[in-house]
Amino acid sequence: MSLQPIDELLPKLQEIIKLFQSVQEPKAKYKQLLFYGKNLKPLDSELKTRENKVEGCVSQVWVRAYWDFEKNVDKFHPMYEMAGFDSG
Repeated sequence: MSLQPIDELLPKLQEIIKLFQSVQEPKAKYKQLLFYGKNLKPLDSELKTRENKVEGCVSQVWVRAYWDFEKNVDKFHPMYEMAGFDSG
């Protein structure tokens, strides 16, 4: 599986990636990541599956992406993403 080029990602994701790339200190990146995680809406428990789990994280992290054409405002980026974070 190859990674999607950054210029093909949603603008908000591009902004977050550029933020992390600009910070050199690992502790500052960690704090920013925790900030984002604490501000996520809770993910429904039925979506916390093995397929959605991000491996290699100290905390429990799940990400789910799906197509949502009804809420789409940009026909070139119809993917809607949700994530869940559990620090405990």
